[in-house]
Amino acid sequence: MPTMTQYPTKRIECWGQMKEIRRRHFRHTWEAREKGEVVILGIFEWFLCLFSGLGDFANPSYGPYYTVLMRNPDQLTKTLEYTESLGFTKDVCSSMRCHLGQLYTGLTTKSPLGGTQVPDIIFQPSICHSVVKTGQLAHEHLGIPYFDLEFPFKDSPQTRRYLMAQMEEAIDWMEKTTGRKYDDQKFLDGLACEWECMVLWARICELNRAIPAPLDMRMMWSLRLPIVTSRHRREAVEFYRTLFDEVKERVKEGISANGWETARLMYEGGPPFYAVNIFREPEPFGAVFVGGEAAFVTMAAWDINEEDGSWKPAQTPTERGIEIRTRRQGMESLIELYLKYYPMLRWLGLQNKPLEHVRRAQDWGAQGVVFHLDRGCRALGAGMEEAKLTVQQAGFPTAMYESSMCDPRDLDRERVSDMLESFFESLGLSKIDRHDGDGNGRGDAK
Repeated sequence: MPTMTQYPTKRIECWGQMKEIRRRHFRHTWEAREKGEVVILGIFEWFLCLFSGLGDFANPSYGPYYTVLMRNPDQLTKTLEYTESLGFTKDVCSSMRCHLGQLYTGLTTKSPLGGTQVPDIIFQPSICHSVVKTGQLAHEHLGIPYFDLEFPFKDSPQTRRYLMAQMEEAIDWMEKTTGRKYDDQKFLDGLACEWECMVLWARICELNRAIPAPLDMRMMWSLRLPIVTSRHRREAVEFYRTLFDEVKERVKEGISANGWETARLMYEGGPPFYAVNIFREPEPFGAVFVGGEAAFVTMAAWDINEEDGSWKPAQTPTERGIEIRTRRQGMESLIELYLKYYPMLRWLGLQNKPLEHVRRAQDWGAQGVVFHLDRGCRALGAGMEEAKLTVQQAGFPTAMYESSMCDPRDLDRERVSDMLESFFESLGLSKIDRHDGDGNGRGDAK
């Protein structure tokens, strides 16, 4: 029978700090030009600090209104329909259809302050064919310079040399196209921030092994946002230092994410971005999603043991006694961060994926695993069914639902909720009579 212990809970005190960083990031997109800073279009969530050598910069990704659309499913659907009317069918990544919809309807360059603003350059690491093609289309539509950096998905001396050569070429290209001299010290300062943010986030995720879990996936989904947009900045480092200390204190005091922990569950795959409250489906049963790919994989630096598959947070170069003084040393360290310690490469490599799902469930003490089979992203969905089977064979009950991360038409929320409710009941859980007082420990991403 599930344990019915009720735990103390309270809100995350630094929640407002996270929201302010997020607000500044959006405003910066439209204020950067007036400050004489570069505006860079493209999804380069990997090695943000490479651009710090240009000074402060703004990055609206492939659409500054992406999050706004995710909070308005009706408008999001209209945007996707417009993209499809231009010939981009649902075979195209749902996220890229959203980006293209912003591009072709003019949202990409429409400032909330009035008027339009065209980015200076487009820079896109080739993490998949869809983002590379989207970058090419944005380049053709906006008429601005475009650089495509081919990112290797294997760590070897050869791939490290190849990535180094591309980074050197990218810096030369950025200097020529922006007319700015690359500042090595600013790059190294950004590198130190990026390393520390990703290590701190891994340590925060590790703290969620505690019983009761101090955070749940809905909270972690929002708390990871500064690391997505701003991990090359000192303000992000300060935020994650504060958050790490706060989560440690929550563990020490036995503070629970939601007050109950009748079952610990893993959530594997990303959520539907327009329906992230799906992370709260276990709450009526007192259960908690304590982690999974969406929190652990995409923005953290892990040292993964190749023999037993165990995960522990990596150490920063400073913690390992490594002093970085030159641009080349910095680029070597940045390459090491993403080819050795960033589990996204392992996640996209199907040979590692199934067993690593098992190991995460074991290490975070899960009693069940929910999988999201994302039909809108071929990479995220690849190997997911095999992973589910492997996790089942390891003795963990599983459930799987289908949708896509950015297309509301692909999610039958009522059907998914019914399925998950049946899954929770199969674990021996039943809905509890809970009271969410003023301090329920949660905060919505607004």
